[in-house]
Amino acid sequence: MKPQELLADVSTRERTNLRIHTAVGVTVLAIFGGLSGFAFWVMSSADQPSSFGVASVSAAANDATNSVQLAWTAPGDDGNVGQASSYDIRYSTGTLNESTWGFATTVVGEPAPQPAGSAESFIVPGLQPNTTYNFGVKTTDDAGNTSTISNIAAKTTAALSIPNCVENWSCQAWSACTSGQQSRTCADQAGCGTTSNRPALTRACTVQPDGTTTLPGGQSGTTNDVAPNTVVTSAPTASHATPRFTFTWNGVDDVTSPERLQFSYRLDTRAWSSWTLNNQVVLRDLRNGRHTFTVRARDASGNVDPSPATTTFTVQLQSFVVVGIERNAGPRVRLYSPTGQLQKDFFAFESNYRGGVQVLAADLGDDGQSEVIVAPNAGRRGEVRIFRQDGSRISSFLPYGANYRDGVNLAVADVNGDGPMEIIVAKQRGTPNVRVFGFRGGRFTQVYREFNGESANIRNGLSLAAGDLNGDGRDEIITVAAGGTASTLRVYRLQGTSMRLVAQRGSILGSVRSGFSVTTADLANDGTEEIIVGPRSNAAPTIRIFVLRGSSIAQIRRAYTIFRTNERAGVRLSSADVNGDGREDVVASYGGTVQPKLTVFSGANLATRLRVLSTFSVRDRLVLTHSSGT
Repeated sequence: MKPQELLADVSTRERTNLRIHTAVGVTVLAIFGGLSGFAFWVMSSADQPSSFGVASVSAAANDATNSVQLAWTAPGDDGNVGQASSYDIRYSTGTLNESTWGFATTVVGEPAPQPAGSAESFIVPGLQPNTTYNFGVKTTDDAGNTSTISNIAAKTTAALSIPNCVENWSCQAWSACTSGQQSRTCADQAGCGTTSNRPALTRACTVQPDGTTTLPGGQSGTTNDVAPNTVVTSAPTASHATPRFTFTWNGVDDVTSPERLQFSYRLDTRAWSSWTLNNQVVLRDLRNGRHTFTVRARDASGNVDPSPATTTFTVQLQSFVVVGIERNAGPRVRLYSPTGQLQKDFFAFESNYRGGVQVLAADLGDDGQSEVIVAPNAGRRGEVRIFRQDGSRISSFLPYGANYRDGVNLAVADVNGDGPMEIIVAKQRGTPNVRVFGFRGGRFTQVYREFNGESANIRNGLSLAAGDLNGDGRDEIITVAAGGTASTLRVYRLQGTSMRLVAQRGSILGSVRSGFSVTTADLANDGTEEIIVGPRSNAAPTIRIFVLRGSSIAQIRRAYTIFRTNERAGVRLSSADVNGDGREDVVASYGGTVQPKLTVFSGANLATRLRVLSTFSVRDRLVLTHSSGT
């Protein structure tokens, strides 16, 4: 999250030293041990831990690409005496302050505080090259009191090594056509001493009877046919652990200035992007597996770099599956690894609430790490809560006010393409009202006009999903009735400040009229997502797959019956790459009280079962809600 408010500095503070610099490993500690010129402030009060922060930042010349070393002087338990109990170190690539602290990435393995006045240091690993990070620290004393956030230490990690010299060729005019050939001389203005990007020095030609010279194949005879050269300046390290990265690049040309060069890029074999003057892009959908990022430059004469710059890397995401119980049970939420190992178990609301929950996982902070979003069903006020993966609560809001108690359904979407996800909500009962909430000014607030996702007379709630259905970098919102007799699938897209209906299709599961479960997944691994729909209840567990084509919704592939046809319990659906092959798979569970298991079906072929994850006791007949994150 990137709200713009900054926490005001506390003026009544005493100065002491703090340092921050990049580090490759432990051996660098001695090299940087004598750096000075840093400061953080300490605020003393009885029975309160000190509050400290960074006043300035410096780095050694030998920066690291994937780690930063923090250094500070230990505060005390009571003022500047004693020993604090623990540190909480976090970082963010966006604004870091008290209002965004909950969404910041929590560092693992912080050092235990030493006595007041001791020198402290810690290396934050797992960072990405050429990325600016904001670091902050909070301290807790033995009474459980927690300090305010420190001043923020900002540091940009080093870029990957780029060529020491980038060739920049300039050529003389072509000679007259003699014996079917023209020649010219070219020189590298950068003087690199290499020739990997040297333009052609000869070319075939023909002298026509009228004395004009033509080139074979209709080639251009323009005097400026020297193409620019492109170089990637920031790319992931060999192994990348999050789905997000900012790629940067530059280009040189003998005639066109760097600021006028245009660029086009692509990931793997996807389509090339439109030409742009920008020299960076944030890709947020990196999948497991080996990838190649390619970028090319074009000069003002239309010459395109014939040897685009490429970088190859491997993504290894640390993903998880979040599972909740949908009805007739406590608000218990569990996080599992893709292999079924329990990672976290917590209650999202008071344990005596028995109405069940809806769960989602999404990267709300745009930092590559997912948060867990939970909403209650009927019987409790409709409060949406956001948690870290360790079960600690970050924030909450009431999308329909404090008096609404009929349950909330959830989806997440980046509807405007700016990076951070918005939370989409719909009522489970009453008018089919859909609202979009974003994090603004330190809280979640409604950011676009609400709309009805169904006819106003449909009162049985809406099922929601979202995904980039046309590959434009913005997510569409998908709605379909969660109950009752309606059976129309609708797709909405942000236009101006409103969500507008762009496509719809009726009778999506034939004669089924008992409500629908819906999710999205990039089953074709082509950068656009498909819509997967199944019945919520009282129907055979048959699912269908649809794609958005312009203003229409088309079914692709055949229908799949994923469980036994005599189990007319419906289904619940989500998607995840559980086997790490880079392709999203479909995760399904029963819509009725059959078994609390998640079955994973191959995204390439839904007839293939990849895995079954046991979540709660098979003795309990539970309906599950589930999602996945990183």
